[in-house]
Amino acid sequence: TGNVTDISAYGELDFGGVYAGLAALKSTDDLTDELALGFGYRGEAADLSYDLGYTHYFYPNDTASEYGELVLGVEKGFGDKVTATLDLGYDVTNKAANAYIGAEFAASEKLAISANFGLYEVPGASNETEWDLGATYALSDEVGVDLRYFDGSDDAEYPDGHVGLALTWDTSKLLN
Repeated sequence: TGNVTDISAYGELDFGGVYAGLAALKSTDDLTDELALGFGYRGEAADLSYDLGYTHYFYPNDTASEYGELVLGVEKGFGDKVTATLDLGYDVTNKAANAYIGAEFAASEKLAISANFGLYEVPGASNETEWDLGATYALSDEVGVDLRYFDGSDDAEYPDGHVGLALTWDTSKLLN
């Protein structure tokens, strides 16, 4: 296929669990340029963390692909080292559902190994699956690097698999 390079940014404001966020992605593949506006509520109940939200995705170079999605995310820790996640989504525009499960193992204070598997409906086509496996290393409290392999079913967005490298910077620590 070819090489694609993306740069993305995300900003969020939250107050007492209620949040609103804006994400932007610029790609060398112009059709995947994306702007996402979202809002929701995060909280905890018993030993579970949850996030209920709505995000609308805008594609400036492919307006026919725009959609809105309701999402419920749940996370549970098992001891100090293992975390499991479940994310359920519903595309209200195309009336299609998706589900993702994930697990993360904290190998050390700075290194985490994680894997995710997802199944999603595609209107007018067969269901697709995708998965990833990777490692995240904290360079500092604010900066991290993630190396990950992505793959999926033959008709998925990434059928032949690819490796992704991400550098993250958490600016929320600057405000504390």
